[in-house]
Amino acid sequence: MIPKTDKPPVVFLNGYPNTCGGAQFVGTFGKFDPWVQATGRTSLIFDNCVYPDKPPIEELGNRFREYLASLKYQDGTAVSSVDVVAHSMGGLIVRSYLAGKQTDPGVFQPPVVPGIRKIVFLATPHFGTPIGNLFGLDVQARELGSGSIFVFDLATWNQGTDDLRGIDSLALIGNGGTGRATSPGLDDGLVSLTSASLEFAEPGKTRIIPYCHTSSTLLTLGNLCPPNAPSIATGASASDTNVVATVSFLNDTQTWSSIGQSPQQNTSLASGGGLIARARSASNQLLQIQSAKAGKDLNTAGNAVAWTDLLPAQPTDLILATSSGTLESKFTLP
Repeated sequence: MIPKTDKPPVVFLNGYPNTCGGAQFVGTFGKFDPWVQATGRTSLIFDNCVYPDKPPIEELGNRFREYLASLKYQDGTAVSSVDVVAHSMGGLIVRSYLAGKQTDPGVFQPPVVPGIRKIVFLATPHFGTPIGNLFGLDVQARELGSGSIFVFDLATWNQGTDDLRGIDSLALIGNGGTGRATSPGLDDGLVSLTSASLEFAEPGKTRIIPYCHTSSTLLTLGNLCPPNAPSIATGASASDTNVVATVSFLNDTQTWSSIGQSPQQNTSLASGGGLIARARSASNQLLQIQSAKAGKDLNTAGNAVAWTDLLPAQPTDLILATSSGTLESKFTLP
């Protein structure tokens, strides 16, 4: 049972589990909870490790729905609203829940009342990560891959876009990686700035800080992050940049807005954007993509989705060679 205070509880969601032994909160978030609890809140965790065999993210979204519905205060009343802090894949679990995305293609059953007041996304790969494409050994990793049908469907489920159901949201994203995953200055070791940015749904609610995706030794050994790089999800002290920004946002102050860089202040995001596309016929049937160009060759994921992490923000000519001929679309990339 949860103590009732004048502030909603905070639910933390961890990311993709390399291993599921030990304390999952400390393993991902360090000492983040005392700094949240110091503001008069209760901290909880939705631990995806509880669900064996790494089920699809859509299934975890459904389990999160059940989890929220089960929360009760000490007086027996239901918890009607929570705040959320989600790291990496945890943010996609939240978005899948908000969309009501099911494993069957094109099926969405969004909750009528989401029950979430605010969301802080910590390095969530909204448009996937190329590391998922390289090491997609299970369904979660494959869904996390850049250009996966999963991330495309999430991005377009609501009349061609995703508005996060209007929930006030903040993205803290990192550029502390070595650039080996994408290019120098553009990633946190796993996720590109263009993929983690929230500009697609919440303009002005993205802050870039010099952190890495995690403090995993695997990222260091793979030269994806420098040695001893700070993790964007780990709260070691109350003065850590990620902790200050998160607590400020949850407490409805504006301190977060002056932390780190805005996308407009960042060299990569100020002048470029990502692109993700599928091909459809005149009768709205999905087509296989044989090749794709937009000033350069694009990646094609399973011949279903064309994508890239960075293109210049300018008038763009997208050309898709498909199983039914060539399709062309001219637009200005924001």
